[in-house]
Amino acid sequence: MTDRDALVGRHDGHCPWCGHPLPVLYAVHHRQLRSQGGDDSPANLVCLCHSCHNGSTQAVHHQPSIAYERGFLVHSWDDPTEIP
Repeated sequence: MTDRDALVGRHDGHCPWCGHPLPVLYAVHHRQLRSQGGDDSPANLVCLCHSCHNGSTQAVHHQPSIAYERGFLVHSWDDPTEIP
């Protein structure tokens, strides 16, 4: 099993933002952005369908206040392993 398989399996193959099944091609989202020091550890990664990642006005990156509230974005000073 690859790391990507484990990430997809964490949410039973569904996008945790919208709940729809993940397509074959999906985005690996960094909860703590790489520009803010986020790494590629499993606790910092979530698989999202592309429209939920950045492809629509309802996407994680277009609704940061909701994304922070739901744990899809983590502030640079927070530890992703401690934010559900």
